[in-house]
Amino acid sequence: QFSKLGNIAYIYNTKVIINILRRYADAFYRHHKRTWEANNMIYKELTAEDENLRFNARSDDESGSYMVKIPHVKKELVGEIQQLMDDCNEMNDRQGKLYIYFDRHLYQPLLVNRNASDKVSISPPGLNESEHRFVLDLKTLWESEKDNLLTDIDLFLLRNQSRGKGIGFFASSGFYPDFIIWVKKGECQRIVFVEPHGMIHSLAYQYDQKAQLHERLPELAREIARRSPGVGHVELDSYVVSATPYDQLHRSYGNGWTRDMFTQKHILFLERDEGYDYLEHILQIG
Repeated sequence: QFSKLGNIAYIYNTKVIINILRRYADAFYRHHKRTWEANNMIYKELTAEDENLRFNARSDDESGSYMVKIPHVKKELVGEIQQLMDDCNEMNDRQGKLYIYFDRHLYQPLLVNRNASDKVSISPPGLNESEHRFVLDLKTLWESEKDNLLTDIDLFLLRNQSRGKGIGFFASSGFYPDFIIWVKKGECQRIVFVEPHGMIHSLAYQYDQKAQLHERLPELAREIARRSPGVGHVELDSYVVSATPYDQLHRSYGNGWTRDMFTQKHILFLERDEGYDYLEHILQIG
């Protein structure tokens, strides 16, 4: 009996060790891969073959596509998805809580996460609440100001993928901002990485790599420019857009953190009114 228990313990410990070694090897590989990519980044044109545009593509001649898995008991959702596929040319007029059609986004449409109780699985994942709000706000601003404040600006948006397909930062942990915005004005181009999410459980600023990303991007932009002759003037920037309201977040950060201080540190709030518009800061207008 003791011999059998000893064999079982040996087998169990061996599996644990193998799993630990596998995780270490995977982390070691990803660390060095991201380090190499960071040291060899260049500017180049975005093409239809980019992984950010070809998610779930199954063949060389097939563009990216969503994969939506729906429980058998949710038959009404099958009809909604089929109608979306059939009426793709009328998406702008028929959009609702299922998707967003925004003509400045580089593929159409953007699907929205359903209630968790629906148990619908979308790959790549649908927009969560703060991401949904950000895209709708940007769409509203563009439609109202494209012939006014934004008349001399070309604006493009792309939802950034993760897991090695999107644009990532930080060799140690890996951070893939949710969105990439291109703001083109004349010969200048700003590439802005935007991460909307709740921050109530975030680390303090001095320990938060996501919030601090904007500090390292100017130097990274200069390094990439040296490796990319003839590209023109390109700036890199980033913002965290907090779904956690200011009145709540500044208490956890400390009362010394005013709105202006958050703005200086590129932490913005999902607010748009006469006194504060987070999109004006991101797009540097107004």
